[in-house]
Amino acid sequence: MLQSISLGWTFIVDDERHSQYVYALHVAYAFYSTILAGRAVYHSTLKAHSTSIIHLAILTVVPTSLLFTAAILPSSHPVSITLAQNVPFLFWLYYAVLALYFMATLITFTMPTGPPLYFPPENIYSEKTILSATNPDQNNVCGVVGASVWDYLLFSYTTKVVMLGFTSESLEIGDLPVVPRNMRATHLYTTMKRTMRSVKWRLKFWKPRIGSGWQLAYQLLRVNILPMTALLVLAMFSACLFYAPPLFLQQVVLYLESDPERKDRSWGWFYVVGLFFANTLSYLGRSCYISLWHYE
Repeated sequence: MLQSISLGWTFIVDDERHSQYVYALHVAYAFYSTILAGRAVYHSTLKAHSTSIIHLAILTVVPTSLLFTAAILPSSHPVSITLAQNVPFLFWLYYAVLALYFMATLITFTMPTGPPLYFPPENIYSEKTILSATNPDQNNVCGVVGASVWDYLLFSYTTKVVMLGFTSESLEIGDLPVVPRNMRATHLYTTMKRTMRSVKWRLKFWKPRIGSGWQLAYQLLRVNILPMTALLVLAMFSACLFYAPPLFLQQVVLYLESDPERKDRSWGWFYVVGLFFANTLSYLGRSCYISLWHYE
């Protein structure tokens, strides 16, 4: 609603009509996010709910980051923030939208992707294993299933497993949380066996020699193409973030040398904030990379 008010106000105060396109994009983006959030309320399955939460987390963190960067940037502001600074009403609307996006980001990042689950242990464990278990917790499914985005990035779902060493009388296989189907050895073995039967080398002009390993390498690539691509992208992102903190630190030092009297502190604060978030994103990027690698 605030984005729509800002768009309507630009038709009154902006004679050159340069900012209407920017605010129209803001309204379309906010409308899409609102529709997706309303649609997620009616989800009753774990997969659909978790997919919507992850989608909403990405949709909220992107505008929050961009609006915050535009707000603290001392010069070269985009059209929206420049017009907002000249018009007090739009100025406060801009920061109200930023605050609401920030609150939405906190909600989506901390919202669980699913409720605590229970799975009958007698369906997967033998009677001897069940009798030897001493963990009375009824929510016996691994926390990665319903973990929030923030818990997933920081591995908070493993806290429950670590605390078993303090609360459980023993630490047998029956005391550990039940992992989901796609992480169990039986499922992985069945998937790989089916792949080895169905996935074959399709090149007609060359056929690999039996036992050379090319056929197996192609099958492994076909099965793991999506996680391998995600790991490659995250590795490239983490590599770029590795050089961001030294770059901002260099700019802070250059600012201290060029303005010893601190006449214009805006760029100094900008570089300090950039240094903080560059380090934060660098560690989170590595954590996300390790998390995805560990999960796959």
